[in-house]
Order: sequence, then C-alpha cells, then structure tokens
Amino acid sequence: MKQLAILVSVLCILISTSLLGHGDTHQRIKELTGKIKVTPKNPELYLKRAELYIQHEDYKKSNCDLMKCVSLGVKSDRINYNFAVNYKNLKKYDKALGYLDKILAMDAKNVRALKEKSSVFYNQKKYDDAAIYLERVAELSSEPLPENYINASLAWELDDKLGSYKRSKKIIEKGIDRLGDLMVFYQRLVKLNLANGEYEEAVANQTQIVEISTRKEKALFQRAMIHIESNDLSSAKSDLEESITLIDNLPPKHKKNQSTIDLKNLIVRVKNEL
Repeated sequence: MKQLAILVSVLCILISTSLLGHGDTHQRIKELTGKIKVTPKNPELYLKRAELYIQHEDYKKSNCDLMKCVSLGVKSDRINYNFAVNYKNLKKYDKALGYLDKILAMDAKNVRALKEKSSVFYNQKKYDDAAIYLERVAELSSEPLPENYINASLAWELDDKLGSYKRSKKIIEKGIDRLGDLMVFYQRLVKLNLANGEYEEAVANQTQIVEISTRKEKALFQRAMIHIESNDLSSAKSDLEESITLIDNLPPKHKKNQSTIDLKNLIVRVKNEL
C-alpha cells in the first residue's frame, strides 16, 4: 500500500501536459482537419493535429499524423518527443525510449526528454532508472522546481536496492542547498525519517518547519505528535501547550476560523490523553 501511495503521488506530479476539455480539443481537431484538406502537404498542420490527438488521448491517430510529417520530409525533436509520448501511452516502452534517445543523442541536456524518459521508466516500475533521470532533471533545469527534487526522492524511496533510502534523502538535501529552506523539503525529510524510525532527525527537521512557518501552531502540534511516537511525552506536552497558547493569542478573526477551532480541539484532546 505504501508503494502504491508513493507511485500515485509521483505519477500525478509527472503529468507533463495538462489536458484541455475534450469538447474544445475535438473542435480544434475539426478545424485543423478542414485546413489539411485545403493544404494537404503542410506538415505543420499535421504536427499540430497530432499534438491535439495526444490531448484527446487518441495516440494511434496522433502517430498517423506524425508519420505523415516524416513522409513529407520533416524530422525534428518535437516530432520525436510526440512519438515517445504516444508509444509510452500505448505501453510500447522500448519504442518510446528509442525516440527519446534520438533527442538525447543530439542534446544530452534536453530536460523535457529526460523528464519523459523518467516517466517511461516509472511506468515500467524501473524506479532506480527513473530516479537517476529525475536527478538529472533537477540538476539541469534552468528554473529549478522543488517538485523535481521531490519526484527524484519519491522514486528512490520506491526502489528497494541498497542505498536507495540514503539517495532519497540526499536529493532533498541538494534541493535545500540549491533552493533554500523550503517547507516542502523539510516535510519530505520528516516523512522519510518517520518511515525509518529516525525520531531525532524527524524532530530536527520538524523544528526547521516550525522556524520557517508564519503560523507555528500546527507545526508545533505535528512536532508534538513525533515526540509522542518516540515516547518523549514531556516534550510533546510542552509543544502542545505552546501551540494552544499561540492559538489563544491569535487575533479574534483567526481564532474564529473553523479550521483553527478544529485544530485547537484536537490539540486539547491529545494533551488530555497524555
């Protein structure tokens, strides 16, 4: 169940193309089809329609249009990339990798192709290969995103080879070095720590979350729960009391917020059960 949950999270993050409504896409395909009838030897029209077919999840028709582009003498990374996307979705993974390798043979730092290649490996459950390519994406992206590091970490966590857990943490630490103290990185580290019973490290990373949080009451409550899990009830009680104090000192409009009320009730209940 744990592996399935991780995999679902990563696959959701890795979706590289946001799908348009099928009705809108269908209309645009229809318009392009009309233009193709007027100028049947225009490869750009076939390429645009091929990409719309991908959005419409009609990968075989997309491939037909891409093949038409090739028959008209056009070759490009864009065509190869779309072939790869189609074959991945058709579960013809070797063909997908072949087209991506054509791109990477000419441009080994092509982030888009590297990311798609990692997605193919995910689909094949080759998590170590996926992680390696995701690390490359994280390293090479001109505008680095936290999700690149998170994705790589999740991939290493799915892999069951020796040393994968350390690499899962290491890539997050690289993200912190490059992008700074982002809460999402420390949240990821806390999850890894708890999954492996590393309570001292979990507390240390949760403390970083407390320090960078604008509103600290929830972060303190979460640290209290880590203390409870490690049987440090004294520290847990201290965090719970501080969290309650912070809530009580909030401006009235924030204290009346239902989520704040629910949080305080939960904190009080946990404190009373210690």
